[in-house]
Amino acid sequence: MGRKEWFENTRVYELRGLKGASAFSLPGIGIFVGLTYSTNYDLLRHEYGHILQGLSKGFLSFYFLTAPLSLFSAFYEKCNKNYLHKNARVEIEANTLAYSYFAEPENWDILNFPLKKVKN
Repeated sequence: MGRKEWFENTRVYELRGLKGASAFSLPGIGIFVGLTYSTNYDLLRHEYGHILQGLSKGFLSFYFLTAPLSLFSAFYEKCNKNYLHKNARVEIEANTLAYSYFAEPENWDILNFPLKKVKN
């Protein structure tokens, strides 16, 4: 495990084993990112969205429902080139929670971190 930093009062851990922009969050523990990604603000905001999911749904719901769905989605993307993990419901929900938490920033990376569409 590499350096430890903080983001929104949440510990950020750098892991040598995570490739590229791979990351995951464990509410109550922290955010885990690949080396050099501990300063990627867009990725950290997204991962903080998963922390917010844990806080809003409760830890049991997060760890037994949300996290497995996210993990399955990430692995499925590796097997199916037509599937995009970033478009999974739990990922979009994390983005939308973070987007709201960070006061709907104008510089939100909508391409890589899509948001839930609001019905008019």
